[in-house]
Amino acid sequence: MKVYAPAAARTTPVDRNVLRILTGSSGGQAGGGNLQIGSYTCPTGRRAAVYVPDYFGIVTTVMGAGQIGELRVNRNAVLVYTRRWLGGDAVGSEKALQTLPMFLIAGDNVTLLLAMAAGAGVVFGCGAIEGYEYDV
Repeated sequence: MKVYAPAAARTTPVDRNVLRILTGSSGGQAGGGNLQIGSYTCPTGRRAAVYVPDYFGIVTTVMGAGQIGELRVNRNAVLVYTRRWLGGDAVGSEKALQTLPMFLIAGDNVTLLLAMAAGAGVVFGCGAIEGYEYDV
């Protein structure tokens, strides 16, 4: 007799109809706006484990005095990770971040934002959200 599934209750929920997640993009953002680099929302009846393997930004036009730029990771519209450029940062100034795994339930959202306060500076950013989702 061949056994094709566990005989007992599953002890590892991630083996339940697994789907790989990978979403993200890149782009530049001038002063006075936000650019959404990536977003993932866990669907109904599913759970997910996601993380940000690399989120990178570099100043491409000198930032004005007092201008602030940020790489942001929001979970359910709450800031959970950030890296910040302060006013006057030079061309080539880099920031990067990675996150620990975030475990999501249905309706939870993770968003990557590149945010720039008003001013002359421009920042280029790129990043991704990676992980897996599975049945409840």
